[in-house]
Amino acid sequence: MNTITITCDPLVDAHVHLRTGPLLRTVAPETARYSDMALVMPNIAPPVRTVDDAKRYELDIKGVIRAASEAMDATFRPWFALQLCADTTPQVIKEAAADDSPVLAVKYYPPNVTHGKSDVRDLQDMRPTLSAMEALEVPLCLHAEVPGEDPLRAEAAFIPTINWLVQTFPRLRIVVEHVTSRAMIEAIKGWPKHVGATITAHHLFLTFADVMGARLHPHHFCKPIPKTPDDLIALREAALEASPKFFYGSDSAPHLNAAKRSAEAPPGVYTAPVAPMLLVDLFFHAGKPDAFRRFTRMNACTFYNLDETPAFKLTATCDLTAQEPPTISQKEDPHWFFAGKPMRWQVTRTTL
Repeated sequence: MNTITITCDPLVDAHVHLRTGPLLRTVAPETARYSDMALVMPNIAPPVRTVDDAKRYELDIKGVIRAASEAMDATFRPWFALQLCADTTPQVIKEAAADDSPVLAVKYYPPNVTHGKSDVRDLQDMRPTLSAMEALEVPLCLHAEVPGEDPLRAEAAFIPTINWLVQTFPRLRIVVEHVTSRAMIEAIKGWPKHVGATITAHHLFLTFADVMGARLHPHHFCKPIPKTPDDLIALREAALEASPKFFYGSDSAPHLNAAKRSAEAPPGVYTAPVAPMLLVDLFFHAGKPDAFRRFTRMNACTFYNLDETPAFKLTATCDLTAQEPPTISQKEDPHWFFAGKPMRWQVTRTTL
């Protein structure tokens, strides 16, 4: 038999950047093609700070997807994280927790660690807001890096901050976003069950050498930066184990090629068009098909209390004899992760 075909549920992308304007029109349909739900990040300009902001952004996203495909529009539900700002009050949290709110979480970006701006320098200054989040069960999503630290150690250096959060707000639901290090993986395993983490597709394939080895690869540059081969092993082990604490969040973060190839390239890897193929390949060849569903769908639904019922199905096909690379032009803007490399699996949508 030269072809393998499997059917699986759509992905739940628990961390994605859809941008605005022309870039939104380019990238949002790629997420909706393979996911029926996604948690959209708030660090656009201006950031998503309130429920009203989230509702306006939702209209923009749904309009773009509807224009691309009515079928995808009918099956895609965007959820939103608000950006934690100095003026994020307990009242804002109360509105976010309302039944008719499209907000699932609040995202904290430490200042000067990634794309976008933050005016919250110390989480201890946000105690009333964090108390409200704990009481109303609104999760806190963390970009877990300490500003100014060596990029290879910045994530591990953030562990004491999460220890403080866990001790001070023992019922606060926390998601450590896009984990990259064995140190953080082990810390998450030791924290309570309501502390989880997302793992990206690209961090399951990259190390620091893929970013800055013999040559600089700006399209692999992201924050947190990929780390050592041992850290990569720890990430793969956590993903393939698919415990309820770890779930998929693409952190697909597109930038136009002119920016990514500049002297000051912004962090971000655009994986939405290829992540399903890479994940199917990783889990299938590891003999973990059941873990694939838990990691890419069930665990996020459980953590965020979402309906697991899929809106459509995906069909993944592998031609065991094919050696052709994916039909992705290097001129694509934004540049796709894995562009020009062999892709054993192809994934398509199918109706229920």
